[in-house]
Amino acid sequence: MWRAASVLKCERACTDCCRCCVAALCACLLQVIAFIAFLWAHGLYCPILIVVPLTTVGNWVAEFHRFAPTIPVVRYRGDIAKRAALRDAHIPADAYTKGPADSLKTPMPVFVTAYSDAMRDAEALNRVKWRVMVLDEGHRM
Repeated sequence: MWRAASVLKCERACTDCCRCCVAALCACLLQVIAFIAFLWAHGLYCPILIVVPLTTVGNWVAEFHRFAPTIPVVRYRGDIAKRAALRDAHIPADAYTKGPADSLKTPMPVFVTAYSDAMRDAEALNRVKWRVMVLDEGHRM
C-alpha cells in the first residue's frame, strides 16, 4: 500500500523518462505541480500527461492556475471532435518523434484528462512520447 510520504516516486532522474503514481491527497497534487514547475524552470519542456478521476479534472486544472500560472494546462475533455481539436492545437509535431531524454523546442502544455477519455483516445495519446505521466488514484490502472 502506498503511504503519503512515498507517493511521488520517479524511476529515473528528471532528464529521463518518469512514471509517477500519485495518491489522491492534496499534498501530492502540490508535489506534482512543484515537480513540473521544477522541470519548466530548468527548460525541460517535455510532454506531460496527468490522468485523474473525472470528478477531479477541474480541480487539477484550477490548482495549476493557482500555484503555477505560467505553465500552460489543457483540460483534455469533451466530445471526440473537441478532443481531436485539442490534440491538433496543442501537441507539437516533435512530441511524436522526440525520445525520452529529449526536450521539446516549444513548450507543450500539460494535458489533464480523465481515465475515461484517456482510454477512449489511447491510440492517439500513445503516439505522443510522454516524458512524465501522473496517475491520480493509480489503483484505477
